[in-house]
Amino acid sequence: MFFYLILSLRFLLLVCLLHLCAADSSAYALQLRTRPACAMSAREDIAAADMKTGNQVILNKGSLHVGPLFLNGRVRPVKVELLLSKQLHSNALQLSKQLLSNALLLHSFNASALAIYVPIWKSASTSTHSLLGRYGNGVVIGPHAVRTQCHWPTLSKVWPSLFKVRSDDGFNITFPKGPVSSSLGVSSKIKQGATIVFTVVRDPLSRFVSSLRPHNPLPLCNKAPCNSTLADLSKLADLLLANPLQEITRFEGEHRISQTFFLSATDASGCRLHYTHIARVETLAEDLVSIFSSLGAKNITSMEINAWRHKNEATVNGKGGSPYYVNALLAKHANVVCNVCVIYARDYTCLGYPWPAACNSTQCRARINHELAKGSAGAIYDSLKHDPISINASCTI
Repeated sequence: MFFYLILSLRFLLLVCLLHLCAADSSAYALQLRTRPACAMSAREDIAAADMKTGNQVILNKGSLHVGPLFLNGRVRPVKVELLLSKQLHSNALQLSKQLLSNALLLHSFNASALAIYVPIWKSASTSTHSLLGRYGNGVVIGPHAVRTQCHWPTLSKVWPSLFKVRSDDGFNITFPKGPVSSSLGVSSKIKQGATIVFTVVRDPLSRFVSSLRPHNPLPLCNKAPCNSTLADLSKLADLLLANPLQEITRFEGEHRISQTFFLSATDASGCRLHYTHIARVETLAEDLVSIFSSLGAKNITSMEINAWRHKNEATVNGKGGSPYYVNALLAKHANVVCNVCVIYARDYTCLGYPWPAACNSTQCRARINHELAKGSAGAIYDSLKHDPISINASCTI
């Protein structure tokens, strides 16, 4: 056990030495917005192209929570959380009872939305949702809110474009579970930079391990990783390599979608979201303090956030033994680690996390380069969506 703890400390130190701990969330967001590696296709788009399915929308077969996945097109709406002012939320409930025009209500929402959070599953999305509600100084709606709650009938009237998004082939598609999405209803605020738009990212290997059992802790055997669970991780990597689209549409498979998929999200006009802040799980407390302070939270400290996480995260999505499995893979399972690097090569390249040593071998590096070359070979998705000027002159980076 002591051996794995030492490995964990060394890994975190390496991340910080490579400046991932140095840049604040707004500076990091600017780096990623202008980093060429972040403009490549997400792995899911490449998989769709390889299967010759082209531009498509697929639904998660086992769960409605992830919503439709837009692949290989110029439009990629994703699910979001909205932070609305308490006064706005109250006004909306009152105004919906009056015979006022939708345009007036929509203007009210556009003028008062405080923040838009794009959850990336298994990147502290549950914790960030809870903390945003606790410290965001407003009312949080989404991403899995139920339509029957009191605010959904109101929102469906005043912000209808949040409920239905148009795919490239002209069909309107509804997000069935928690229908708020990055569609035209929020695009004007995003373009103007007047609303905080943020997400949270995570070291790809750590996120992969956590995705094995998304809502349950990974077990330990005599305070060490269990061989059977290590075998399950190896099998999961093999499945993601062999058929990524099939794997991410299984029950709970949304937790394995690449992070670059979410970073390349757009509004309904095809403009990429303008992330003002990108936090990291490894520095979550410090990053969220900065974001929440911008939202009007006062006297909040990283120590307070860390204390909340320590108290709540033992039971929220069961973190359990994940760090022990990360370190066990790094120490003794180079083949699995290499597979993960190939699967999430775009995440590593875009986000700037250090490559594990196993991924720097000649053989593994050749596999990684082969994977990355797929995203720079003129795929439909690359040429259509990631050049903001050619898509829509009003898009901004």
